[in-house]
This record gives sequence, C-alpha cells and structure tokens, in this order.
Amino acid sequence: MLATILLIDFNLSDIQYVQQTLTKQGYGILWARSGVEAFRILEQNKVDLILLDICLPDIKGLECAELIRNKFQILIAFYTYYDGDEAVINGLGIAEDYILKSCPQEEFLARIRMLLRRCKRPLCQIILPHMKIDCIKRTVMVDGIIIELTPTEFNLISLLASSPNILIPFDDINQNVWGYPEQSNSQTIMVHISNIRKKVFNATGRLIEINSIAGKGYILVYPT
Repeated sequence: MLATILLIDFNLSDIQYVQQTLTKQGYGILWARSGVEAFRILEQNKVDLILLDICLPDIKGLECAELIRNKFQILIAFYTYYDGDEAVINGLGIAEDYILKSCPQEEFLARIRMLLRRCKRPLCQIILPHMKIDCIKRTVMVDGIIIELTPTEFNLISLLASSPNILIPFDDINQNVWGYPEQSNSQTIMVHISNIRKKVFNATGRLIEINSIAGKGYILVYPT
C-alpha cells in the first residue's frame, strides 16, 4: 500500500469515486461523513493525507481543518465543488492544497502524488541573515522566533531561501512545491507568499522581501 488517505465528505457518490480512483492506484482509503467520525478515525489509524470537503453536516470544513491541524501533523487538501476566490484563499491559508472535484482525474492523481512526495524530500539546513530553516525539524526561525507555517508555506519559503537573490521561475516553484510544472498556478503561489509575509511580520515585526517578477517567478531578496 502506497499511503493511507482519509476522505472527509458527506456525499456518498463522491466518496465512491475517490475510493475507486485511489484504490486502483494502490492507496489505502478511509472515509468519514462528519467531523466527529473523522476524529475517531484519526485517533485509531495512521493517516498520511486528508481530503476534506468544505461542507460537512456537523462542522464547517475550515473549522474542521483548523482542529485537525492543532492536534495532528497530517497533510490536508480541501476537496470540494466550491471554487470562489474567497473559499480558495481561506482554504489555502490552512491546508496544503485546494482541489476542485470537477478537475480531471489525471490532475487529481498528480496532486495526490505531489502531496505525498513531500515526506521524501532531502534534509537540509538554510541559514540567512535573521532567518534559519531546519528541514529536518521543518521549522523556520526569524530573529530567533519560530514562525508557524503550513507544510506548503514551509516548502515554498525553503525553496526561495535555498537560492536567495535568484529568480525562481513559476515552473520550478510548481515542480518543487506542487509537483506539476506544466500547470503554473500564480494565484495559489501569491496567496501562500502573502501568508508567509503576514506570519513573519505578525510574529517578529520584520518585513521579508519576496518580490514577484511579472510572468516569471519570485525572488527572496537578502543583503549580499
């Protein structure tokens, strides 16, 4: 079995689709139709990835994700029909990805593979003025203060910090953070960059300079 994935979704037809699609690829699938049932499963099973719908009968999906994040260290991706800008932005503020149920099956599988590859990345330590990144512990410190980041935000800042003052193209960001270079998603990247800036500033009062080069990519600017 490649990995165990928990689907939290009230819609039985969607549960059946995901179960059939992912079991054919060798994944183990658990499913829950409510937040309460999901927490019971998480307490009793080792789960590598959670697919979470926005709409649940007993709790809002965003609230459920926050509760899971506070108790478990598990990758979360929203899996939903809701495609409004506000829903996507709010979702990416908590989870690692936001997958629309209407997306093609190959894209769905590519995103699952990308999310599960993250635990296999090489270990490293990156030290810059005012910033230290430990990829073994997966922590980011700015001015000696640990910044609480989502796994996706950690992967993104680690990639940018590994090559300071060098443009990281969108394709490279997508390949290293999302796993599909052919599908550049500049809005998703922008949301995560904004979240990183806000979290660093709120924790330390320091503005980190991550510049966007229109149509090309991002640069983490540090004094040479």
